[in-house]
Amino acid sequence: MCSLRVMVLANRWERQRQGARGPDRSKRARKTQCRTERACCQRSVTHYLRHTALMEKFSLTALVRSQMQAAVQTTSGTSAKTVYGGHEHVLRQTLIGLRAGAVMAEHANPGEATLHVLAGRVRLVAGDDAWEGRVGDLLIVPPGRHSVEVLEDAAVLLTVGKRQ
Repeated sequence: MCSLRVMVLANRWERQRQGARGPDRSKRARKTQCRTERACCQRSVTHYLRHTALMEKFSLTALVRSQMQAAVQTTSGTSAKTVYGGHEHVLRQTLIGLRAGAVMAEHANPGEATLHVLAGRVRLVAGDDAWEGRVGDLLIVPPGRHSVEVLEDAAVLLTVGKRQ
């Protein structure tokens, strides 16, 4: 890649990092600043890509396999891995492996949520209502309390958009 293009990308990243108000010079900002920034060359495309997260790719098939294997070995029969987001984001996607017979006890919904069944079969229960999900089904999680029963070894992608 030509060095001029690299400089353009680095400058764009610097403007995005500083935001409209200019650089944050507070002690807290300096402490949370990327520790590798000084070590990275300002012309480093990998540094730019690492900190702007333009795109990432995951193999859900491989993650399904590993989470289902992990779920079989746990006493609870569940194993989860957040594949996108987290507590600091509005959107969070978590891949959950579930062993047949396991039950995710009744719990509240922290926001809008869907359950995409990637493998196996599950049943989503909310009060007197129940919806069975098979491979490829997308279940809309009700806003109230609900539970999940696992009918056969399964993997689901839970997507939650938290209320702010």
